[in-house]
Amino acid sequence: MEDPNDPGKSYPPPTYDQTPGQPDYGQQPGYGQQPGYGMVQTQQATSNNQTIVMASNPGYGGGGAIIVNQSNPIRPASYLALSIFVLMCCNPPCGIIALIFSILSSTAADEEDFESARTRGKVALGLNLFGMISSVLTVVIVVVVLVTATATFIG
Repeated sequence: MEDPNDPGKSYPPPTYDQTPGQPDYGQQPGYGQQPGYGMVQTQQATSNNQTIVMASNPGYGGGGAIIVNQSNPIRPASYLALSIFVLMCCNPPCGIIALIFSILSSTAADEEDFESARTRGKVALGLNLFGMISSVLTVVIVVVVLVTATATFIG
């Protein structure tokens, strides 16, 4: 007979489908379903972006609540800091309009209207990019014109 405490012999651990204790015999032929045993009643409720499944099994002492899905939508970017930067440093007309759209985006996100917040944030980003690019192009054109004009007067 083999000794289970023998340190030289190792036994594999039980697999996950093996349960200790009584085996599962399933439904016995000739007998109906026992009331309250093996029956699980579920109810679903959604509120505040949270799905809750209520499981009740009267044969095993009641039920409990299991949170299946808890998702809070990601707040879209409003690009407020970029709008203030464009307003102060690059292009004030585009910066003012972008700042207005950034504030509208933040307000819509506070009211949990994420689709319009995302749309207004994209408009603010577009105006900010247009304001920065137009400012850089204006500086480049002015420098080229000044260098060219200076070269024609000197030469």
